[in-house]
Amino acid sequence: APGLTSVQSAAVAVSGVPSPSTSTITAPATLVAGQDGTVRVTLRSAGGTAVPGVPVSLAMSGESNTISPSSATTNGSGEASFTVQSTVSGERTVTASAEGVTIGPVGLTIVPGAPSPERTVADVGDGRRFRQTVIIVETRDAFGNRVTAGGAGVAAEITDGPNEDFSVDVVDRGDG
Repeated sequence: APGLTSVQSAAVAVSGVPSPSTSTITAPATLVAGQDGTVRVTLRSAGGTAVPGVPVSLAMSGESNTISPSSATTNGSGEASFTVQSTVSGERTVTASAEGVTIGPVGLTIVPGAPSPERTVADVGDGRRFRQTVIIVETRDAFGNRVTAGGAGVAAEITDGPNEDFSVDVVDRGDG
């Protein structure tokens, strides 16, 4: 055509809609109660192409969970990141939703934090001189979760009274 000297073209990427079979969600296998963890969602089309610019929301089963932000838009690589936290120990299921598509689930276990003396409780039975007294100590973390590991570090002693020369046996039941 007269006056036309060159034509330039560029590849145009059409990303399409997210596919649940090629999109992924990753989360830490375990997370300590009260600490932050990162969940990453990667949206891909059925052909494996990244799907950028799509709002993603995250859901986590269980109680006392925090998810931030409540919604995130995928970047140029089709990725969106979230920070999750829970103060109650137990198993969680995490799923993501984008454009009506569910990605996941992925499992996440919230484990108790370090023992907290302020939250640890003891049940002291009726003590009698020269008789066995059972004392049950329930170790809890700062959020009240039972700490079920590490009981080998528990010790006790009698510091006052007529039985102060007697020994104390500690038995870890392994249940907090």
